[in-house]
Amino acid sequence: MRNRGNRSSLAPFILVFLGSIFLLNNFGVLPWSIWLSLWKFWPVLLILIGVELLVGRTASFRTILILAVLIFIVPILLFLNPFGGNPLTTTKVKVDEPLSTTVRSRINIDLPTINLKIKPLATDSAKLVSGEAFYDATGGGSIYSKADDKNTAFLTFKLTNSEQIPLLGSFRNSLDLALSRLIPLDVSIKSGASNLNLDLGNLNISNLDIQSGAGNIFIKYSSQISGKTFIKTGASSINLEVPKDLPSRIKITGGPKKIDILPERFVEAGGVYQSKSYSTSVQSKLEIEIEIGAGAISVR
Repeated sequence: MRNRGNRSSLAPFILVFLGSIFLLNNFGVLPWSIWLSLWKFWPVLLILIGVELLVGRTASFRTILILAVLIFIVPILLFLNPFGGNPLTTTKVKVDEPLSTTVRSRINIDLPTINLKIKPLATDSAKLVSGEAFYDATGGGSIYSKADDKNTAFLTFKLTNSEQIPLLGSFRNSLDLALSRLIPLDVSIKSGASNLNLDLGNLNISNLDIQSGAGNIFIKYSSQISGKTFIKTGASSINLEVPKDLPSRIKITGGPKKIDILPERFVEAGGVYQSKSYSTSVQSKLEIEIEIGAGAISVR
């Protein structure tokens, strides 16, 4: 007879548990959004494997394979939406606001994961913003809202439920926005993981605040506008395109990082990189402050 004493008992319990959840989903007893909370506990699977090893059981190759499928393949299947009743779909929202009497706008983007593109509208455009937003429907209600206070427009992009399936939210949350170049703008971006492509050339960005856990950040600045940028990130690749004729000051603090800033344009002293014309210029100036844990910074 085959010895069953050391065989793993972990996989059967996991299959029974997940099968029960799927069954209750199909009958409407539990919402599909419950998976957004369950995925937070995937490290428990690793803990259970460790416990089995400590008590002398063997975590077989089959058990490890099942765990790999549960952790990686199931989220992909949910993303591809093979089930007719699965609500994990992408919703599209048209963003289109007239400039009207607006003299200033504050734009707040707060999403767990985001692919963001920003560019200027045409010079003669009478719009404040034009674009599209795509987001994970499991994130709750509408992603976009607008409020006005006197002549200031407040644009907000935020999900009512910020919980999303890890690794997949970034494929779903996407913003493609064209902004007015006729008024001052304050832009705030907060995200756990982000891919930012910001073409700020010809945009009047007074303040740009970015807080991102990790990702890729590309910013192209205007040569005509004074402004301040603050970037706080855990681990990111940051690429900044600064016009040669724009007096600039860049302060960098944080942990290990690769810094690539042209020495012929910027003089470094104590983590502060300053263009030669910055201290004497009375025209447009750019101030950038970067707090980074790890990653790479390039300024061109």
